[in-house]
Amino acid sequence: MFTPTFDEQWLSKKFAEVDDSFINAGGLRTEKLKNKMNEEDFSTVHYSQRKAFAKLVELSRRRRNMSQIELAEKIGTAIEEIVEIEDGTANSVEPSTIYALAQEFNIPCQSLMILTGLATSKNPTLTDASIRFAACSKISAPLQQDEESILNTFVQTLVAAK
Repeated sequence: MFTPTFDEQWLSKKFAEVDDSFINAGGLRTEKLKNKMNEEDFSTVHYSQRKAFAKLVELSRRRRNMSQIELAEKIGTAIEEIVEIEDGTANSVEPSTIYALAQEFNIPCQSLMILTGLATSKNPTLTDASIRFAACSKISAPLQQDEESILNTFVQTLVAAK
């Protein structure tokens, strides 16, 4: 029986081949990306994207009339993680949570990875859309018509940027 072995050199080569696409090889993808960016770059360049991610999750959940508890249970994560994501205090989001949110909200996982800072985008449209979405999102109980429109436009941009 053949048992493959994957050493650091092989994983690094595969990482380089995917040109910053989402992969998770035992956390290597995430760690390599974090090592490529210094803390200042991460906090300033991705602020609007992380804020857009927080609002995207909140508005998408509210669109489905779900509580934070219901969403957490449905995607199999801790309630605290959903709260931190939505209030923008999550320092990082687990790739498994991002994948589950992508499945739940029918949004490309790669786009959510970009919004959380775990992947990079060479598409300026996505960055611009993130800034506009974060700036236009406001907190209110039920989704207002303008919020619904903003959310739909942003989701369409995420789907198109895939």
